[in-house]
Amino acid sequence: MNSDDDRELSEADRLLRRADALLQRHRILEEDDDLPLVTDIVDDLPPPPAPAPISAPPTNRMDQPKPAARHDPATHIAQAERLVEIDTVVQRAVEAWVAAELPAIIERELSLAADRLHEETVAHLRATLLPRLSEHISERLGAADEPLKRG
Repeated sequence: MNSDDDRELSEADRLLRRADALLQRHRILEEDDDLPLVTDIVDDLPPPPAPAPISAPPTNRMDQPKPAARHDPATHIAQAERLVEIDTVVQRAVEAWVAAELPAIIERELSLAADRLHEETVAHLRATLLPRLSEHISERLGAADEPLKRG
């Protein structure tokens, strides 16, 4: 029972480390928002089209979008917990699928490999060993017939 608890704790620690790493990557992206995404310099761009003349003021006024709110630590913790739950569900589903499907896949592939190996071995035997055996048998039978011809 103690080893099961230790295993579960180590698994939980591993999942928390993965969730923390994921959150760290998102934090780094938030801090680097002012960096450009495209770094290639393009020199031969056509000039931008001339703006269309404004004939009437727009009837719908749109407010400036509000800056994205920073998530509070409780939101990050809740998100990490959801990620851990999702990871656990995915991991269990993959393990169940592998346990159910892998033996049949291995059996099929080994059967195909055994059939292919048998076919290749027989073909190689016919191409290399059979001519030598036939020649050897012919020589032996020819040597055995010689005393009969002399007599």
